[in-house]
Amino acid sequence: MINLLPGIVKNEVSRLYRMRIVVTALAALFALLVICNIFLFPSYLILTSKGEATTLALSNARLRPVSKEADTAVAATQEVNAKLRIITAIGRPLSVGGMLDRILSHKMSGITITSIDYSSDAKLSLKGVARDREALLSFIKSLHDDSMFAEVGSPISNLIENHDIAFNIIMKVQEIAP
Repeated sequence: MINLLPGIVKNEVSRLYRMRIVVTALAALFALLVICNIFLFPSYLILTSKGEATTLALSNARLRPVSKEADTAVAATQEVNAKLRIITAIGRPLSVGGMLDRILSHKMSGITITSIDYSSDAKLSLKGVARDREALLSFIKSLHDDSMFAEVGSPISNLIENHDIAFNIIMKVQEIAP
């Protein structure tokens, strides 16, 4: 076959062919998206109405007296459980873990505890370093104010230094009164 078209025209025809393919592909993609949206729209409407119905049913259920009775029953159960925990703890010292938690809850940023010694006669010895005298005094006061510790003793030698004070505090752990 003889090629009768010049090169410029061939390039133009090739460019138009590629352009038609791209336009056809984009039109097919657009048609596919429209069809998908048409098929998904009923599902969207159904899910939206079910969500609204569920929200309405939940708000109605919360207004019923049975739900309010359940809330009061849960509150009463929690109150009874708290009273039972107090009754079962009477006459027994707290666990070592409980004592450590209480001590650490009083620890401030200027206090570093280096050792804790617990003896069987419910005596506790704390050793550590305080940043300054004020931090040590507030730590001792907070331990003294805690009802778990019957006696909190600190030797006067703990207060000689102004900064980086090595301290030793001796406490007696109190049993829960019957």
